[in-house]
Amino acid sequence: MNITFQNLGTVNKNTIILTDEKGWKKLQLWFSYETCVAFDHASCGLKVRQNDWSVTTGKLLNELEPDKSKRVEGKKFELMLSRFLIKLDTVPNFDSEDLK
Repeated sequence: MNITFQNLGTVNKNTIILTDEKGWKKLQLWFSYETCVAFDHASCGLKVRQNDWSVTTGKLLNELEPDKSKRVEGKKFELMLSRFLIKLDTVPNFDSEDLK
């Protein structure tokens, strides 16, 4: 697995992309400062956390998901991300229904 870190223009906007040996994207995570605020995987699509912070973080969230009604509440987002990372590590193919 390859890991790529990309700065998105400011100190608070970064992404990490995990790809397999063939270059296929396995997972993408977005960070505001040190906090993961969104992730994307083919099995579940883009999941963006609601803004519990500042205007600065809000700008990144608006770029990722302008429709605030589609954002996920903080605790639920953390649980979904934790479950997703556990499944990604232990089960090669899983259904996004496992995230609910």
